[in-house]
Amino acid sequence: MAFRLQENGKYQQCTHSVALAGLPIALLDRTLSHLSEETNISAALWFSQQIPLMST
Repeated sequence: MAFRLQENGKYQQCTHSVALAGLPIALLDRTLSHLSEETNISAALWFSQQIPLMST
């Protein structure tokens, strides 16, 4: 889960990263799952292959 601080001072759950413009939080979550099951290199490769799919 990810939250963003709103102008009214309250946090609201968000579905896309603010720091990494437009990156879906779900993709980050899936990447962390890959990290726990695979090597860093293999998880990074999987993640890098997902980026082009975001724009389609």
